[in-house]
Amino acid sequence: MFKYIFLFLVSFNSTAADFDDWSDADKVREAVFIGITSVDWLQTRNIARHNCTNPATGMHDCYESGPAAMFIGNNPSVGQVNSYFIGAMLAHAGIVTVLPSKYRAVFQFTSIAYEASFIAGNYKIGISAKF
Repeated sequence: MFKYIFLFLVSFNSTAADFDDWSDADKVREAVFIGITSVDWLQTRNIARHNCTNPATGMHDCYESGPAAMFIGNNPSVGQVNSYFIGAMLAHAGIVTVLPSKYRAVFQFTSIAYEASFIAGNYKIGISAKF
């Protein structure tokens, strides 16, 4: 997992020239988005490895139901999960870069809240964010 986060951060930093017009607040919000998305990433990896128990049934029957399911299905492999989240974080940074500065905060705060809702839902049904 750490190697994927490292690769993402290296690729993010290697294009730093493209982010010249980002304010410090834009950078902080994007860092928060990356952090919160990383928690969702870990939870989704646990779903892929079936390391979760649905408290309603007591069975290991958790499945991906968030936005990732549209791209990688309900029962993805760990490799598919890793690829999806790296791509999603890079795409998010790309969108923030091309957005006019007056719309960045709204997009980033909305994205953070959206991710947080999935994390909270996952924790509620017993999906952890363990490595």
